[in-house]
Amino acid sequence: LLDGADIAELQVQDLRRQIGLVPQLPVLRHASIAENIAFGLDHPDPEAIARAAQQAQAAGFIARLPEGMATIIGDDGVQLSGGQR
Repeated sequence: LLDGADIAELQVQDLRRQIGLVPQLPVLRHASIAENIAFGLDHPDPEAIARAAQQAQAAGFIARLPEGMATIIGDDGVQLSGGQR
């Protein structure tokens, strides 16, 4: 059952819209923190990137890095701790 409905009676596309995946390991590129936050955006907005960092409660540690948002984090974020990733 999904929300009380038999999944056998649901359309596959409707069922798929109800499922999400949150991987336990973050996918980070060898790029700046800002570029990783804005990954996939054609025209990233610096204010939106800053808001996202704030909402993720990451703005504090990012501000303490030598280059802030411009800090390159290395492949898979090797320059960051597990919690920071």
